[in-house]
Amino acid sequence: MTQVPEETLAHIRIRCERLIDAAAFALDSPLCDGENADCPEARAVITGASKAATRLRDYLDVHYDFSSGFAESREEGDQQCPA
Repeated sequence: MTQVPEETLAHIRIRCERLIDAAAFALDSPLCDGENADCPEARAVITGASKAATRLRDYLDVHYDFSSGFAESREEGDQQCPA
């Protein structure tokens, strides 16, 4: 089944939300790899992925309205930069 771009963008936004939530959960827990109590490298990677997903989600929210379940382009005057 072929997805239309509006549906694909909505799915990307949902995946961004899931990644942001999963990253927050992971960062609230110790990241162990056997003997080490924590792994700073893993925290840095997770933090970077979460920031990228947040920026993409915020960009999509500025340019598209997802209230219908699909990405509907906002009018030029409706676009506001996220806080």
